[in-house]
Amino acid sequence: MYAYGSSSLFPTNSYNSTSYGVDVLFRGERFSVPASREQILDLLLSTFEDMARKQEELVEARDALAAKHEELQRIERQKDELSALVVHDLKSPAAGIMMAAQSQLRRPALTEHERKLWSLVFTSAQVINRMVLDLLDISSSADGVFAPRPTTVDVAELVAAAHQLMTPVAESLGQQIEVHLAPVIPSLEADPDLLRRVLQNLLDNALRHSPRGSPVVLEAEGDQQLVTFRVHDRGRGVPANMRERIFDKYVRIPRPKSDAASFGKGLGLAFCRIAVEAHGGRIRVEDNQPSGSTFIVEIPVH
Repeated sequence: MYAYGSSSLFPTNSYNSTSYGVDVLFRGERFSVPASREQILDLLLSTFEDMARKQEELVEARDALAAKHEELQRIERQKDELSALVVHDLKSPAAGIMMAAQSQLRRPALTEHERKLWSLVFTSAQVINRMVLDLLDISSSADGVFAPRPTTVDVAELVAAAHQLMTPVAESLGQQIEVHLAPVIPSLEADPDLLRRVLQNLLDNALRHSPRGSPVVLEAEGDQQLVTFRVHDRGRGVPANMRERIFDKYVRIPRPKSDAASFGKGLGLAFCRIAVEAHGGRIRVEDNQPSGSTFIVEIPVH
């Protein structure tokens, strides 16, 4: 064997008895690097120390991540506990305000101005009440106890109820809701309260993201397999990278601070997905033409 490239590489039998060699395989040939016992030991010790230091750094990084994860979990628990307290404290007052506003709206001698004011009171209390119910259902879903109570649902009646409840909201925003129903739609075996709230949340979302004066359209059609609801708006639309995330809890599309459409806490659409999937259905969002978004809900008939 011969030296390769450098005088520090020699055949195994070329170094004296006071040195040691490290065999190196390079390009299919084996070479021996002469080194003293001290040099080899120093190399091994420095390599070990370097590995030990890196191991300590990895352990420290792991512990720091674990601590941050625990802190995030603690904050999440506190947020859930606070939400539960807020829900408990708001549910009864919101219902009471709605009842009082409805009582005033039934007065025959109510002036038009007073009717508008009490309609605004009722609408605001209704928004609070729906948010409270959404929080309750999202929490129940996380705990594994959320379940629909199915009964036979007339789709036309369901749509009419959602339309009626959301009309005051539309009027307060200077908008209107158009309803388009297919001539024949089969009945659903579903929870009417949950589906009505799904439609309310979608209409509320569409109204608050549409320009003033533009209509929001609610459509319903069906066959023997599925009933499909569509809510069209003329807003800014949903970016492609947000079309899945907007159905997550507390997620909202970033908007300018001056944009009134930033209203909301990211709960309505999260509830919609939970309620729709609990019925074996699915919800998604697509582009509306020429502008805006279309939210599509598909619910199995049975």
